[in-house]
Amino acid sequence: MNVTAWRSVLPHLGYDLPPDLSPPGASGPITAQLPLELVRQSVSRREWWPIPEPVAELYRQYRPTPLWRATRFEAEVGARVPIYVKYEGGNLSGSHKLTTRAGPGALLQASGRT
Repeated sequence: MNVTAWRSVLPHLGYDLPPDLSPPGASGPITAQLPLELVRQSVSRREWWPIPEPVAELYRQYRPTPLWRATRFEAEVGARVPIYVKYEGGNLSGSHKLTTRAGPGALLQASGRT
């Protein structure tokens, strides 16, 4: 499977996420030390986000394990979007950490915040 974009579930939730709240006693709004692109992906109702080429290259190197569509699980939970799962034991590291950190890491690097 040659994946070229990440899919967000936010457009399919049927409601907006609640606004962020500053903690009690804060002197002003909270500012995130994250690249703006990462924040946009986290709160936007846009469905598809292109995977940056450096991340796609990392995925091609160590992420050959196939995705399986969990159709029975989708039906059981009333999912509004397809749900895919994969066996992480096929990953050389045996962990999902490389997969979940590659995208944010590349965006941090591109923003100059490494």
